Amino acid sequence: MRGRFGQALVLDPSRKSELMSIVDTVLAGLDPELDGLMETYKQLHRHPALAFQEHETSKLVADKLAVCGYSVQHIGGTGVVGVLVNGDGPTGLSRADMDALPVTEGTGLPYASEVDGVMHACGHLVGEGAPSFTAGVNRL
Repeated sequence: MRGRFGQALVLDPSRKSELMSIVDTVLAGLDPELDGLMETYKQLHRHPALAFQEHETSKLVADKLAVCGYSVQHIGGTGVVGVLVNGDGPTGLSRADMDALPVTEGTGLPYASEVDGVMHACGHLVGEGAPSFTAGVNRL
């Protein structure tokens, strides 16, 4: 594993139970979120937008961040920044691409793109999965 700035991350074996407890807590927190995350994923997949045209997508992401207590700022036309102040300490960052490609979807999925000639096919963390995942991480 790699840690901050690329140096090797070494875990102290004596803290294994503490680390596993933290992992279990995070995973338990994800379970109630999965249905909502999957619905967000499918909604974003059905309604893709090309770069700098993601107005509905950025609104959805901004709304989800605001519900989680983030202060939200729009930047660059369709970009969204959410800031959650939680006292002194380390700072975390997550980011996601939201744009789709000018590609006709032929997957036959029940939640396939409803926008002619546009789909999430770019592979950056499974397209619409990135904002869905980011929204879920931010809820935790």
